[in-house]
Amino acid sequence: MPGHEKAVVCLQPNFFSSCRKNIHGRRILMAMSKTCFWAVLMLGLSAGILGQPRTTSNHGNLRDNPSYETRRFSLQKRPLLPFVQTVMRPVGGIKVPPRIKDADPVYPNTALESRVRGVVMLAAVVAESGSVSNVILLRSSQVFAESAIIAVRQWQFEPTMAEGKPITMTIDITVYFDLKEEPMDGFGGVVLSPEEEEELSRLPPIRLGFGPPRPKLLRSVPPVYPDRARRAGIQGEVLLEVETDLRGRIKNIIVAKSVSELDEGAIQAARQLIYEPFLYNGKPRKAIFRFTTTFFMNR
Repeated sequence: MPGHEKAVVCLQPNFFSSCRKNIHGRRILMAMSKTCFWAVLMLGLSAGILGQPRTTSNHGNLRDNPSYETRRFSLQKRPLLPFVQTVMRPVGGIKVPPRIKDADPVYPNTALESRVRGVVMLAAVVAESGSVSNVILLRSSQVFAESAIIAVRQWQFEPTMAEGKPITMTIDITVYFDLKEEPMDGFGGVVLSPEEEEELSRLPPIRLGFGPPRPKLLRSVPPVYPDRARRAGIQGEVLLEVETDLRGRIKNIIVAKSVSELDEGAIQAARQLIYEPFLYNGKPRKAIFRFTTTFFMNR
């Protein structure tokens, strides 16, 4: 338009010094400052740098995304839940017979409230009928002893036979009262109601031999060679029979073939194993299988 001048600003080094020398130049600098301020403000609002949640065309607002709460929860530490493991060892070279009736020790409320862990060591006398006729307390903290004894007294085994006749035998039992985080995957991706979990927990475990393959191992810990056995040069194999719960954790351990100096190293490593939950017909089930731990020394 006639009479209208179009100003083109070129930010050269001498531009600012020339503008400071006159009123008109200072007005230009002030206008430029205001323009830059509002431009940065608008960019900030649009980019979300002022505390507003970002949105994307694919997922929408993060707080409107159903997986947002799940992601936030996964960063938090999971609560510790009571978990009880039992280890059975034969006495006198007699194998531990199959257990046909089980009862889990109950984690005492006082210990749970105080976040206390403990170990109970017992000797159980199994009568000719397979029932537990006597339980002897070997070592324990008092808060856990009663719970372990009450559970073991309810166990029932198949009668142990020797020369065609049932015999009385003794089993060493160690009960570990522990607090552990619940596995992230729960029941292997299967959703169970509390009623379904209780019902499946009452079913007998499935013995995995030459039938269904054993579940995939998720976490293992290398066994520690016991010092006494290492110093004495003792080598050998320990055969363990383990039972996993519905979540794939080791619930029960039986020493099926013992090397007394090496048993403890194999047991403590087995206690920390975690498997994928064993699924049978699409449902998690308790499972029993065996494996060997070998201890040898390099010559």
